[in-house]
Amino acid sequence: MRAVGYGMITAGSLLWALNGPVSRMVLDAGIAPRQLAGWRVISAAVVITVALMVVRKMQFRVSRRALKSIALFGLFGVALPQWLFYEAIARFDVGLTLVIVYTAPLWVAAFQRVAHGTRQPREGLIAMLLALVGVTLAVGGDVSGASTVGFVLAVLTSLAYTLQLLLAERLDASVPAAPRLALSMMFASVLWLFVPVVHDIPSGLLRSDVPFGTTGAEVPILLLIGYVVICGTLMPYAFLVGGVARIGPVAAGVTGMVEPIGAIVLSWVLLGQALSLLQVGGIAIVLACVLASERARTRALSVAV
Repeated sequence: MRAVGYGMITAGSLLWALNGPVSRMVLDAGIAPRQLAGWRVISAAVVITVALMVVRKMQFRVSRRALKSIALFGLFGVALPQWLFYEAIARFDVGLTLVIVYTAPLWVAAFQRVAHGTRQPREGLIAMLLALVGVTLAVGGDVSGASTVGFVLAVLTSLAYTLQLLLAERLDASVPAAPRLALSMMFASVLWLFVPVVHDIPSGLLRSDVPFGTTGAEVPILLLIGYVVICGTLMPYAFLVGGVARIGPVAAGVTGMVEPIGAIVLSWVLLGQALSLLQVGGIAIVLACVLASERARTRALSVAV
C-alpha cells in the first residue's frame, strides 16, 4: 500500500516537472500567460466536473461556510498562483522558478510565527535563513532586464503558493476532496471568464505546429496544451490525493521534492536552460532547508499533540 502511495506521488511530481518546460514551449509559441492559465483552469474544471457527474460523486449541497472557503481557495489558491507562475516562467528559468516556489512552506512557518505567535523549532529558523542563502546562490546574481522581472514574479508566485497552503488548511472538510477541487476550479474559472484576453482565441496559432523545445522536432500546439490540462493538472492532482491518503502529507511532501529536481533536468534537456555548479549547490541548499524545516515542524506538532 505504501509503495503504491510513493509511486503515485512520484508519478504526479514528474508530470508536474514536465509541465513547466511544456508550458514554457506554449508561451514561447505566442500564447499569453493569462490565456494559458485561464484555459488550463477552465478546461480542467470542465473535465473534472463532468467526470464526477458521470460517476455521481459530485456534491452540490454545500454549506455557506464551506462554499466561502472553497471560493476563496479557487480565486486566490488556484487562479492567482497559476497566473503568476506562467508570468514568471515566461521571463525566467523554469527550474529556478520552481525552486523559489518550493520555499512556500518556509513562508507559511514565518506567517504562523508572526500572525499567531506559533513558536518554530530552532532547526526550522536556521533552515529559513539558510534557504535565503541558497536562493541567492541559485539565482547566481545573473538577473538583468526581463529576467529581473521574472525573478520578482517567481518570488510573488512563492507568496501566492504560501497563500494557497494557508487557505487549504481552512477548507471545510465536510466536502470530499474531489468535489472540493472541482468547485474550487469552478470559482477560478468564473474569474478567468471575465478576463478579455482569455476569450481571444488565436485559431491560426492553435492549428499550427511549434518547436518542441530545442530538440528540433515540431508538435501540434494543441497537444502541448492538452498535456498542460490533462497531464499537468488533473492527473497530478489525482495522484496527489491518492498518494497522500496512503503515505501521509509529510512523506508526500518529501517525495514531492522530485518535482523541482525533475524540472531542472528537463529544462536543461528540452530548453537548454543550463545551470552552473554554484547554482546547483544553491538549489540543493534550498531543498534541504525546506525538507529540514518541514520535518522539524512536524516533530514539534507531534510532540505538542
